[in-house]
Amino acid sequence: MSQKEQKQLEAYHFTLFKQRYENWRDGEEDHDDNPDFLIKYPSRVLGVEHEEFVKPEADGQKISPQQRDGSLQTIVRKAEMQYRERRNSPLLVGIWFNNAFTEITKKTTQDVSSRIAQFVESASANDCPGIYYPKELPEVDRISVTPNVPEHCAKWEKQQSAWVRNDFTEVLQGFIDKKNEKYNTYIAKCKVCWLLIVVDQGKPGKSFTDDKNSKVFEHTYQSKFARTFFMEVTGKPIELKTISTE
Repeated sequence: MSQKEQKQLEAYHFTLFKQRYENWRDGEEDHDDNPDFLIKYPSRVLGVEHEEFVKPEADGQKISPQQRDGSLQTIVRKAEMQYRERRNSPLLVGIWFNNAFTEITKKTTQDVSSRIAQFVESASANDCPGIYYPKELPEVDRISVTPNVPEHCAKWEKQQSAWVRNDFTEVLQGFIDKKNEKYNTYIAKCKVCWLLIVVDQGKPGKSFTDDKNSKVFEHTYQSKFARTFFMEVTGKPIELKTISTE
């Protein structure tokens, strides 16, 4: 992600936060760095540090969720290319990979993409849409194949895997700890500083469950920030219980 795209994402998330946080007060706003936002009021300057909550690694995986997602996208792209080399009938294909598929190398990428292409070619031969659970593809949970779609609708997509955990208090505390280390840099620019942690369920490396009844929101975290918020992009910000480490 480029710096410009990162700034745009931060601004989007912060806009959602301001719209959904009931006690928000508008002020003179500056999209800064360290912290990401400065809001100037007559009597003080509020800083808000934004950070997307990313898992350090997916459960049972040897690579990060971001790396795995990119590798699986490559497999899907290669499978589509191989299919189109043999047949050019437009298809809508969805592929759900098995979470147990961990050995993703250059060799396995080529092998799995080839077998997926062959399976889809066979499944599409009957010209009827269907959802399949291919035993010959242990790397895949299921594949949906819809033949005879308009060319502009034809696409092959890797569907999101279910990397979901309800109790991730230790991971979240470790994430906050890293932001605590930079707190003095943030507070040098403002009188009060908040931490906004954002989760995007639509991204496999960031699919933590936002469950208000879970242990995650009953837990008390150690945070140097005056307020620490946890916000799923589709939900309201939740203020975490914290105790100061100062």
